[in-house]
Amino acid sequence: MMKQRLWLLLALWSLLGATLVATVRAHGGGELKVRLAPAGAYAVSVWLNPPVARVNQTLHFTVGIAAQENGAPVLDADVQIVMTPLEGSTAVLTAPATTAQSANRLFYEADLEPRQSGLYRAEIVVQGKEEGGHVIFEFEVLDASPINWTLVGLLGLALIVALGLWRSRGAPAPSVADRRARSPRPPRAH
Repeated sequence: MMKQRLWLLLALWSLLGATLVATVRAHGGGELKVRLAPAGAYAVSVWLNPPVARVNQTLHFTVGIAAQENGAPVLDADVQIVMTPLEGSTAVLTAPATTAQSANRLFYEADLEPRQSGLYRAEIVVQGKEEGGHVIFEFEVLDASPINWTLVGLLGLALIVALGLWRSRGAPAPSVADRRARSPRPPRAH
């Protein structure tokens, strides 16, 4: 009974850990696409997460903005993300990047979800008290992954829990008397 509770606790702890990792990963991080590029009076850095972009997967843009003159963070700018496919469709995706999504309120963040694969141009438009500007970079969006990794992970976790429960229901643990009867005793000194 104690082993079953231990396995159940381990399974719940693993599930909680996986959920927290996904939540933390969704905010910030990713691959650095632009590093301190000039945009008017500002220096702009951009990260894209996940690093390998796929169709129907949320792309998380994290934008850091600093004043070019002294490197101080700029927290009151208006930032727009404009994502344009360079092939096929002319559907433009756009979203405001704000500090409201940011865990530490120092970065501007936005989510966009491409619907087709191909080469894209991302334009980060910055407007503020000083002269505004923009930075541009290109990246590729691949077809959707045929593997559902969340399902694979949950099935793996279920398999581990099932094996643990099956193992804990095996032969009962030997009693103290059984263990004493099986262990050889050293000869007693007289």
